[in-house]
Amino acid sequence: MLSSWTTTNDCCQWKGICCSNLTGNIISLDLHNEYDYETSSRSSISGEMHESLIELQELKYLNLSWNSFPDSHIPEFLASLNNLRFLDLSWCEFGRKIPKVFLGGSYDGVLEINGGGKLLSNLISLTHPYLWSIRGLNSSHTWLQEIVNLPKLRELSLFDCSLFDHFILSLRPYQFDFSTSLLAFHLSWNTFTSPVIFPRVSNITSNLVELHFAGNNLEGSISNHFGMAMNSLKDLDLSFNSFKEGGIPKSFGNACALGTLDMKKNNLSDEFSMIIDHLSGCARYSLQELNLSGNQINGPTFPKWLQTQNNFVDLDISNAEISDMVPRWFSAKLALRINSRNQLVGSIPPSLDQIDGLAMLDLSHHLSGVIPSGT
Repeated sequence: MLSSWTTTNDCCQWKGICCSNLTGNIISLDLHNEYDYETSSRSSISGEMHESLIELQELKYLNLSWNSFPDSHIPEFLASLNNLRFLDLSWCEFGRKIPKVFLGGSYDGVLEINGGGKLLSNLISLTHPYLWSIRGLNSSHTWLQEIVNLPKLRELSLFDCSLFDHFILSLRPYQFDFSTSLLAFHLSWNTFTSPVIFPRVSNITSNLVELHFAGNNLEGSISNHFGMAMNSLKDLDLSFNSFKEGGIPKSFGNACALGTLDMKKNNLSDEFSMIIDHLSGCARYSLQELNLSGNQINGPTFPKWLQTQNNFVDLDISNAEISDMVPRWFSAKLALRINSRNQLVGSIPPSLDQIDGLAMLDLSHHLSGVIPSGT
């Protein structure tokens, strides 16, 4: 990996190094360990992270993922790299001694947070902190207060961190006051259950674009306030939860920027037409992808308003129990994903020949008729 690192050539020509065209100083250091498919192995860097990294004051990107530092720990001097924007130490075998906080990945999934998170607060250029599979985040909110004060924060991912309802519900407003710069908030694969957390989250910033709650245990009804407060929300992921009747509130129809709604693998059992009608507000003009696969939805009809939506391109209702006639317009408007569990009947729509780039088509089981000649 370091074979090009010799004194005979400029360091800006070394593998993994990128320099600024203006100053000539190093702005990127990428020594992540790549998988060798020919030998089915990795050749990791080992040893320790040397404090000479402090000299790279213009460093913006640092990637040492998939390397091995079992006798070392994440050094606190990283906090001195004030221009650092991307910090990836995922899947590094660090020793269990950690300074204040650990970003990205885990050591056998059991690393814990201690201290006040000062390492994060000093990384004032950090925009995308990922905290994945980190244990102990529930024990203190101090580290969260350090994160929310990052002036350039754009995306915060707290993925698989064993967070539960009390973590958010116990926060006072001043402790959960994110800057308006936050655009994406990912809380997937934790253990949240109560929909009460949605009003709390909707108040953190007025500019939220992405919100992911996949893989929790959320159930019950979501308040109407949530949908109406999410004026900028484009991507909402509530897949792999436990929503049942009334799982999609009418207020979602008032999320005027909503482009993607993923609610696959829940327990939705409402009629398909009612679920869709809940989205018939201004969201009908922005919604492009809706995934309802793996639910128990049923019903005899496709809502007519879908026919007029030129923006709607992807509707996934596979593993549902819909028995309607196949809309003659669907194939020209959107990609309709179905399978044999659905009981769709009727003739094959002649508009199939209007789909550009059609690669595979399965019309088995209940449909009949002639495949259009231009398909």
